[in-house]
Amino acid sequence: MVGHLQPLSLVINIAQATHCHLNKVLIIFSFLISKYIVQQGKASSAIINSLEKHWSKCNQDVFLAAVVLNSFYKIKPFACLCKFTNAGLMTLFVKLWG
Repeated sequence: MVGHLQPLSLVINIAQATHCHLNKVLIIFSFLISKYIVQQGKASSAIINSLEKHWSKCNQDVFLAAVVLNSFYKIKPFACLCKFTNAGLMTLFVKLWG
């Protein structure tokens, strides 16, 4: 039980902080997925399904751009994805701010 609740309580405290930004929310999502994907059971599956459901409903481009524009992360978390070439990033930014 503690193994399921501890990551959730940690990220709730981070997400409710006054200095939490969009880039941190995406990192929180990835942290939770990485924690629960290795665990077995109905609770872990339910949490992952819930995260995927909420991620599919949100404006993903805004979160991705927030991480890319962060001077600490930049493109590193997405370096292996073809979507994040220079042309892909320009398309993303034009879509959001064009």
